[in-house]
Amino acid sequence: MSHRAEHGPGQTAPGNQATTLADLDARARSWWAEDPGMLRRERDAMSIIAPDLTWTADGAGSWAGLAPAWPFGRPAPPGWMSCWPGTDSEYW
Repeated sequence: MSHRAEHGPGQTAPGNQATTLADLDARARSWWAEDPGMLRRERDAMSIIAPDLTWTADGAGSWAGLAPAWPFGRPAPPGWMSCWPGTDSEYW
């Protein structure tokens, strides 16, 4: 039995719908659109950890603004900031 395709390069296999990048873009949904509860939890957490960050839902969604370099309640490990060249601030 042969499993050889009976269609040429650039052709759609019989029974399959052609998919273009535009088709995929039109059907794409971001994680936050699929799970608004997760977005709510993320926004709540970020408002505590990094209150200067702002969420925008443009495109795939993103955060903008300053974030603490070490957002944890415990002290940063010795030399933590030296891991990030050019970073001598407590905010990024």
